[in-house]
Amino acid sequence: MQFVDGDCVLDGDWLQRGAAFLDTHPKAAVVCGRRREMRPAASPYIHLCDDEWNTPVGQAEACGGDAMMRVEAVLKVGGYRKELRAGEEPELCSRLRADGWEIWRIDAPMTEHDAAILQFGQWWKRALRGGFGYAQVHRATSTHPAPLYGRQLQSALFWVAGVPLLALLLALLTGRAAFLLAPLLLWGLQIGRMAMRRGPGTLWSWQSATLIMIAKIPELIGALRYHLWREKSAALEYKGAA
Repeated sequence: MQFVDGDCVLDGDWLQRGAAFLDTHPKAAVVCGRRREMRPAASPYIHLCDDEWNTPVGQAEACGGDAMMRVEAVLKVGGYRKELRAGEEPELCSRLRADGWEIWRIDAPMTEHDAAILQFGQWWKRALRGGFGYAQVHRATSTHPAPLYGRQLQSALFWVAGVPLLALLLALLTGRAAFLLAPLLLWGLQIGRMAMRRGPGTLWSWQSATLIMIAKIPELIGALRYHLWREKSAALEYKGAA
């Protein structure tokens, strides 16, 4: 069965290629291809989304909203958890892998996606939703052999809270206000390191690296919202938001 997000268009050859892969890989429960953005150059936010979809080819830990799944495998593990607001696919894939199934990404066009993120406020809400989903799925998979999204949550906590608090503590203990500038320096160094890894000398690399770091702020806020309100919190939608 093929799942497609409502803001995506399926490639004409994908169904045949995905089904052929499942036919020849009996241990595969899920196969997905390359999702691309329809307008990657429309904004730095959409360009970053296009990079995000470009996951490595081969066996994977999880898939996104667009994927072809083996019906018997999905039914065997109980399907999607309807209470999850985000991260439903990685959580399902975690249970599939625990049951002995494989998740694959193959080198084939699959869908085109319309992120439609043209404003900073939309991107901020998307990151808020991501942080909420990280916390919810991490808790949902806490009993699994490898709980999901722990690294993302630790990273947001470290950069947004840990580094500033440590700098403040050092400033108070030493009486040197210069320590208060340390977070800006460390953030700048991390952005530079990430930009160099993504492709030195390109504007997109620096924009993407900066946005990835800034996203840790709304991600941490989203995670805190989950821990404070749990299922009482409404889903955070970013499309159409200013």
